[in-house]
Parts: sequence; C-alpha cells; structure tokens
Amino acid sequence: VTNLVTFIKGKAHAWCHEDKRPSLYYASRRNLVVCPVCNRAFNPIQILMDRDGKSFREAVKSLL
Repeated sequence: VTNLVTFIKGKAHAWCHEDKRPSLYYASRRNLVVCPVCNRAFNPIQILMDRDGKSFREAVKSLL
C-alpha cells in the first residue's frame, strides 16, 4: 500500500470522495488504506481498481 499511496504525517487525500483535509490512514497490520469519512477500506488491488479504474486482472498484473 505504501508504494501506491503517498502519506504525509500518516494521512493521505482520499480519492473516493472530495477531501479538503487528508482523511485516509494506513492500517499496517492489515495492509489496508482506511477512510473513516466514507467508512471504506482498500487493499492494494482495490486501490488500483477504484482509484485508477483498472480491472482486477490489470491490477494484479501491475502489482507483479
């Protein structure tokens, strides 16, 4: 996850909603990015699919 999302002081701007202040945080034990504002969590594959519009297959290939 940390290779896909840039965190500043432990937070990052969300792509899943309009975000004036960074709301995403990294849950390292679960390797997820969590957005408490919209109550969603993303693993690396979900990040690529949701943020970048990739298919599941494309997302997996780009992580290899």
